[in-house]
Amino acid sequence: PKTAIETESIRHVTLEQVDAATARGCALKVVCEAALQKSGEVKASVALKELPLSHPLACLEGASSAITLETDVMGPVTVTSTDPTTADTAYGLLQDLLNAVLGDGQGLRR
Repeated sequence: PKTAIETESIRHVTLEQVDAATARGCALKVVCEAALQKSGEVKASVALKELPLSHPLACLEGASSAITLETDVMGPVTVTSTDPTTADTAYGLLQDLLNAVLGDGQGLRR
């Protein structure tokens, strides 16, 4: 089923907001999140988040991307793509993970 993805524009972010986050020891990053709800629906969003510099996503620079996975049986696992090409994006990482877990139509099944 299609899921509505909540989005928040970053067009109106000001230098003052960036400076204030920096003064608090944080970084502003666009974060894409998705979570499976108890109802079976997926709740997804793309929004600007203020992250502490200790957060693995806060240290990303340029076009680098990352995906953090949290499951019911293990803590957060973050995979980072540094200076990616188009084929190396977090989308590619997520697609590879989904193929590994759900199967790719070529016999890979859990």
